[in-house]
Amino acid sequence: GEEIGVTLHHPHGQIYGYPYIPQRTRQHLASVARHPDLFADVVAAESGGPRVVAANDHWTAFVPAFARWPYEIHLYPLAPVPDIPSLNDDFRDAFGPVYLEALRRLDGLFSTPETPVSMPYIAAVTFGFWIMPTSIAAGSVGGRNRSTGVPGASAVGSLPMILRKF
Repeated sequence: GEEIGVTLHHPHGQIYGYPYIPQRTRQHLASVARHPDLFADVVAAESGGPRVVAANDHWTAFVPAFARWPYEIHLYPLAPVPDIPSLNDDFRDAFGPVYLEALRRLDGLFSTPETPVSMPYIAAVTFGFWIMPTSIAAGSVGGRNRSTGVPGASAVGSLPMILRKF
């Protein structure tokens, strides 16, 4: 929405592809190569802990111990799966209530009925979602797009300064 400078005034999503493996994704791949159960261990350690925002028998949403964004929630299934198609019906049905509770909690922080969020989908290394409220003002220069910032790539929604003169 307008909060991040887009001009389309309807709900929509965007998919980004890169011709390279972004830095954070490379770091995740290297970490998992060293510790294959890394994300399962993180989910097990966070489940039921003090940073849990919402949970049920199939999903947990928590604030990561070392969040990169001022407001960040990670949402993971409690069983290791590589991607959305691998989820069975029980996991698919149980996703909505945890996701909506996480969004409701963010709405409460900002006293808004529908806080705009960016929700990157993390797959292949592990599977899960990251939820971050958008905070880039419309028309801002040099704001980082959350969907590219999460994997460690960056996109600038404006022309380089030198080209603005033309």
